[in-house]
Amino acid sequence: MESEAAELKAVKDEIADNEQEQLEARSEAAAQRMLLEEDAELRKAIQEEERAKLEKQNEALIEAKLEEERCVHRHGISVG
Repeated sequence: MESEAAELKAVKDEIADNEQEQLEARSEAAAQRMLLEEDAELRKAIQEEERAKLEKQNEALIEAKLEEERCVHRHGISVG
């Protein structure tokens, strides 16, 4: 009987250890998932910022070209 009780306790301890390991693994996975989501959000924000900056540069170039064309048509001279 003592042997069965000891075996039962060992099995219960093993189950408790396994449950603890599973809990830790799930917690670690959740933390990693959060980090990946934050990283993805940060990357998206950086991409949007870079896109906006390029659009602004393109608009400035277009405006400069239009102004150059206006000068050429008005005065017959090239600015650039």
